Amino acid sequence: MSLINERELKGLLADSKLNLTDQDGSDDYAFLEETVLPTLLPSLAQLLERVEQKEQHAAENTPPFNPIRWLAESLMRHHPEGGAFEHRHAYGAALARIAEQRKEARLGREKTREEEKRKAEEAEVLKQKEQVAEQERARAEKAEARRKAAAALEEEKRKAGELAVEKAMKGDDRVDMVLEFRAKMVEFLEKEVDFRKEDDTSRVNTHLHKMSCELVVSHTAASFASAADLVGEEEEQILFVHTAADKKEAVVEEEEEAPEDDGLGEEFSKAPKIAPPPEISTRSLPPLSDDTAYVLRRGQGVSWPAVDEAKAILITDTKYTEGTLFFDGEKRQGTYAAVCLYREGKPYGILAADTLDSMTGKELIMSDVELMGAIAVVLGEGLDLAASSLAQARRQAHTEKIEGLSEGPSTLPKQIAEAVVAGIGSIVQGREIAVGVPDTKEVMRLLYVADAAGNVTQDETMNERTDSSERASLMFEAASSGELAAVRDDAGGFLSVAVPVTDKQHQVCAVFYVAASPHPKPLSEDANDFIQTVAQIASPVLLAPSASAMRVLGILAQAGCGDSAPLFDAAAQLAERHSGGNGVLIGLCHGADEVRLVKTSGSYTTGKATAGRGDMPVCFQAIDKAMFMTEENATFVPIFSPPPVGHSKAIGVIAIAGPPLDDAAREAAEGVASALTSALSEADFRRKLTVCGGKALASLRKQAPGIKGGFFAFYDVSGRMLCADTVGEPIQGVFVPKP
Repeated sequence: MSLINERELKGLLADSKLNLTDQDGSDDYAFLEETVLPTLLPSLAQLLERVEQKEQHAAENTPPFNPIRWLAESLMRHHPEGGAFEHRHAYGAALARIAEQRKEARLGREKTREEEKRKAEEAEVLKQKEQVAEQERARAEKAEARRKAAAALEEEKRKAGELAVEKAMKGDDRVDMVLEFRAKMVEFLEKEVDFRKEDDTSRVNTHLHKMSCELVVSHTAASFASAADLVGEEEEQILFVHTAADKKEAVVEEEEEAPEDDGLGEEFSKAPKIAPPPEISTRSLPPLSDDTAYVLRRGQGVSWPAVDEAKAILITDTKYTEGTLFFDGEKRQGTYAAVCLYREGKPYGILAADTLDSMTGKELIMSDVELMGAIAVVLGEGLDLAASSLAQARRQAHTEKIEGLSEGPSTLPKQIAEAVVAGIGSIVQGREIAVGVPDTKEVMRLLYVADAAGNVTQDETMNERTDSSERASLMFEAASSGELAAVRDDAGGFLSVAVPVTDKQHQVCAVFYVAASPHPKPLSEDANDFIQTVAQIASPVLLAPSASAMRVLGILAQAGCGDSAPLFDAAAQLAERHSGGNGVLIGLCHGADEVRLVKTSGSYTTGKATAGRGDMPVCFQAIDKAMFMTEENATFVPIFSPPPVGHSKAIGVIAIAGPPLDDAAREAAEGVASALTSALSEADFRRKLTVCGGKALASLRKQAPGIKGGFFAFYDVSGRMLCADTVGEPIQGVFVPKP
């Protein structure tokens, strides 16, 4: 046989049907080129020649020839790694040279491929960084645009307020006084009130109402002024009078006196008596819950047209006007005025004044009513500003809190879910709010839910097939599409909304839900922006199943000093949750043919401490082969020991009872097993180090009698110290926590 060349060698390998784009196929191809062919082909050629010679010179006394034995001996003699007659003939040497060239070419290709892979990974990392940076820029630009829009809106409101005041005053020279009052009110809200410390605006609103009532009695003929809010819905509405101001004026009686002589023969008169300034006081009236509260039901009194018809009221003779109602039950002579108070462009209450207790006989006139209208405009503006300032302070406070939790290394999903629900609930009150995470394609776990009344439920499950509620419909729609899902009103506003939380791979990891209010009202733009901002902030904690398992088990592993029981409990819960199975078994190898059962649940619950190979043959196949295995009603996921480079060995298994897993559930189960591997490594390290640390401290005390006591500690993921062991006398403030 002639020497084989590279072209012929390629021809010999052409029928190997190897997929050269596959890494395993490439390795097989290289093994054939570099190891098998340089040895096997020359030996086969020699074997063929020997067989032909034996057939030509066969004789009766010729010893028998065993071709298989001869081939085996030849392969051993010419083995490329230390054979006795390596490359003795030109044929084998030629193949070896070709193989060496092919090996060099292969290594070059692998190096190029690794370099391309590294560049691709770097490009992907750079792309992700750019995406994150772009998202941050977009977020910052959006925030800046909103800030500018808010500033422009405030300026527009300010100008509109000034115009409204001037219009209400109709050229009255008291316009400057009202604008000064407006500036004083704004200064109070912006500089004297810390809305971060306010639970609501009731205290601030009371102060603003008192300021307004005081201004009315100070600059009009009124002896009494009051503010009332419109409370209730439709026909059940009432006017609740909650704030009042009183003015008591002293009456100066002039006496006729004879002129006096100044001693120089000239007479003079005494200067007239000057009345002291009126005594003005403000007060809060009994609350609505009190039996003595001042309320006007619809149809009572004469004030309702101020609200219903948005017109100012001036009554010049209260005693003889039909329909007037006095809280003390006595009709008295006087004048009465009322103007409508608006908030956000809608009637909210009234600002009223009268002269029933006036001692001077002065009466309210139309210019006083115009002044009250201007004061009502300023008061409504101040109440709106207080509400928006409180909402902004709440948004900022809750955003900072959720950011802190998101950045905290020890934050668990349920903790941030609670903070998210509390934050959204403070902005959109009177609505149901929920945070859910997908367990499987059809099941979502509601980590934290607060209904419209504030009642809380946790860890409920919601099935897409059986739950037909609006909440389920919107949340599953958002989870499957990765887009916001909402029920809108005719104007396009969001009545109820579900917002997805996505990771860097754009996989939906959680969904926030805000229900419609009892009296349908669209969410404000600020509320929508807050919900979507919080969805971005919470994404480092609300993760996909595999990443979430790694985070949760990692936190638990570093929250203890070597106890692995919490890890098995959490891993079993996660595996069952994300697989939809009806039972979980976690076993660790205990010899070659037995596993120690460290956790069982559901259909796998048993009183046994171990299980043998005969009890669970497929389970042991998964361990032996270190690979994912399934049977009719169970799935087995191996648990690996932390391997050295290039080697993996199964040390246990997670068995999940139930039908075969789909791709997403399998990925989640393998993610739980991988997270458990990492967590067990940390727990085992801490357990061993605790033993060593205790012995080291005991030895140190023996060698240094002056040491009375000591302790050995670890740190958790947040940097808190966990005492693992103590020796000697107790140390104040140091103790070993119970497992």
